[in-house]
Amino acid sequence: MKNNKFLSLLAAALAVVWLGGCKTNDIENQAAQVNKESTAATEKVEIKTIEPPEDGWTLEQLNNFIYINGINYSYPIKLSDLGKNFIADDNMILYKNKSSFGGSVNDDDIYTSLMFSISGNQSEIPDNMLININGVTLGTELQDLFVKLGKAEPETQDSLTRVIYNIESLTIIFILDEDSKINIISISWRE
Repeated sequence: MKNNKFLSLLAAALAVVWLGGCKTNDIENQAAQVNKESTAATEKVEIKTIEPPEDGWTLEQLNNFIYINGINYSYPIKLSDLGKNFIADDNMILYKNKSSFGGSVNDDDIYTSLMFSISGNQSEIPDNMLININGVTLGTELQDLFVKLGKAEPETQDSLTRVIYNIESLTIIFILDEDSKINIISISWRE
């Protein structure tokens, strides 16, 4: 009888130790997964670029080279597509509750336009990954814009220079500062 009690207690103790070990492994696995996701979020994303097509961009071509927050996107875009660091506050989109940029949504919560500004945004997102269109980012110089997207006719009004690209249902507007560097990028989609 004493042996049965002893064996029962030993089995119970081994079960507790085994379950405790499993729980530790689960916790370690969860911590490793969180660490892996955190590392992946901070790793540099390979952003591809190509020479502008001689006969001009098609929407299908350019969509392969539009990156928002380091991820390649094409229309339609919802707030949830931008990632967990983005939230909406009226017409503003906040990155980590700090930096903001604008956007307009339709009735289906799909963004019909996004506007990115150099003020405050660049320092919040590593390596200026907020917006990248075939290598053109906030702060890109005018001559580099033409090299990466092709020639367009700049419009100057009230000391602001705008360069507009209309590609099928997509309009991209670059607004440059007095140093001929891109200060604002606006993307609009038409259905």
